[in-house]
Amino acid sequence: MRPLKLIVIGLLMLTAACSWPHQFDMHPEEAERHYQRGLAFYNKKEYHRALDEYLQATNVRHNYPEAWLGSGLCYARIQNPVGAEDAFKQVLSYVPEYPEAIYNLGILYFEQKKDDLAIAHLKRAIEASDAYPRAYYAFGVVHERRNQEEEAEAAYRKALALNPDLSEVHLNLGRLLQKQQQRNEAIGHYKDAIRINPDALLAYHNLGIAYKDQGLDSLAIETFEAGLVRQPDNAQWHNNLGVLYQKNTRFDEALGAYHKSIEADSTLLNAHFNLAVLHDHQGRYPQAIKRYKQVIDRDSTYKEAYFNLGVLYKEAGDLNGAVEAYRHLTALDSTYTNAYFNMGIILQEIEQYPDALSAFNQFVYYSSDALLIGQVRQVITWLEQVVARQEEQGKIGWKDGSKTQ
Repeated sequence: MRPLKLIVIGLLMLTAACSWPHQFDMHPEEAERHYQRGLAFYNKKEYHRALDEYLQATNVRHNYPEAWLGSGLCYARIQNPVGAEDAFKQVLSYVPEYPEAIYNLGILYFEQKKDDLAIAHLKRAIEASDAYPRAYYAFGVVHERRNQEEEAEAAYRKALALNPDLSEVHLNLGRLLQKQQQRNEAIGHYKDAIRINPDALLAYHNLGIAYKDQGLDSLAIETFEAGLVRQPDNAQWHNNLGVLYQKNTRFDEALGAYHKSIEADSTLLNAHFNLAVLHDHQGRYPQAIKRYKQVIDRDSTYKEAYFNLGVLYKEAGDLNGAVEAYRHLTALDSTYTNAYFNMGIILQEIEQYPDALSAFNQFVYYSSDALLIGQVRQVITWLEQVVARQEEQGKIGWKDGSKTQ
């Protein structure tokens, strides 16, 4: 159950238009009618129709900053960043310190990954209107993307001081604090995010993870269950619930949760793997082996599946199958010490002493377990003697065929 690395992008927001003085205009009522129609279409998310009305308003009254702002927002919504930038700059040509235009230019540059320009414009938006929480929020997101966590945290806190009801700011600040191991405060911000916006799905996820990391399994379970009321087909949450149920010996519920996870997203390999582990622990070995193989078929680099499959084959008496699984694993990760150790034991048991000696030597080379290394060295000494005797007797079958048993 890994927490997601989340960055919530500041959206272009149409805020209440400021009242700015206009130059004398021969057709103010016509321009205003187009503007109001554009605003109505924009609020209905009919952005192309809104853009047409806003542009007609600027044709009638060229120095109409609110209409240019609306045009820029529409261009941004229909993925035309060049048009958006030009429109926002038109606003500033008439009102150089128009906070919304400066802010939205900053967001536009942020989305284009022009962070220096984004920061400059967001600073300018804050200077133009210090009581502008969304500018501080966006400022924090840019700093966080640049791994400037101290600056990001300060910006998020300033945004919340100005407006404590910004769900996405609570979410980002909570995640930042969780990353810093300040889980109690992070939990408070996640709860605030959900209180403000019950559909803040990422907050449910991160809150559940935070509770789990604190060992508060019952609260983690409640959180994921509450999230699933909002998003019943969230495969990751069903999987997370399965892990928590299994940890708390609620095995039937765990089984159901893993199956629901797979039904929601058959490509979520962790759910297949966890289901295999549950089958394994409850003695349903054929089902466990089948699931582990399914995981490997879909991802031939899933190391834990190879390791557990090796353990299961050994328990089932299929020693060659176990060795093959461990060989696949060590080919993927030459430092996987437990695979060398288990493989060495099996190879010694089936009297493949040279291979057992090789496996134990690899274990000693990569392991950091001093106590176990000492025990394995004793086995290595004995194996070296056995191999030496067999070489003298010509009984060792080398892979290149130079000697035969």
